[in-house]
Amino acid sequence: MKNIESTSFVAGRIYSVVYDSEVTMTRSKRATGAVNPLADNSVTVRRVSSVQAAGNKTWTNYLAKRGESPSGTRPAWWTVSEKNSCICIGTSENTKGREYLRGLPRGITKEEYFVDARPATPSEIETIREFKTGGGGGEFVMLSLSKLVNVDAGQGEME
Repeated sequence: MKNIESTSFVAGRIYSVVYDSEVTMTRSKRATGAVNPLADNSVTVRRVSSVQAAGNKTWTNYLAKRGESPSGTRPAWWTVSEKNSCICIGTSENTKGREYLRGLPRGITKEEYFVDARPATPSEIETIREFKTGGGGGEFVMLSLSKLVNVDAGQGEME
């Protein structure tokens, strides 16, 4: 895995990021009673996405569009890095000291699923999509730098 430096991100610039994350799935479907055959397996996804790095100005504009005020809206689990406003540092017990790139998602270009560290078969992919939870994507993302596999800087406006 590539070592991603938190100081290398520039607010407003669009980056192509490759990142891994665990897939959360239900064990069964309540309505149909269908059981998830992959419930006890380790299922991960590798995504290639475009993300626009977001500094303080972008965060403030994002909140304004939602009709929220920047004061008092910061989630309790992170604080903005003093070195780079595109980076947030976890403060909760589960995230303490972990660095996150905050930004605006600009689309997923590729998605690969893995079951127990091997590529998922087409039928396993169907099962994953049927039983996975969440995945609606957000208007604003926080990507853990430790989960980033690669980052390529694109073009974009400086904040």
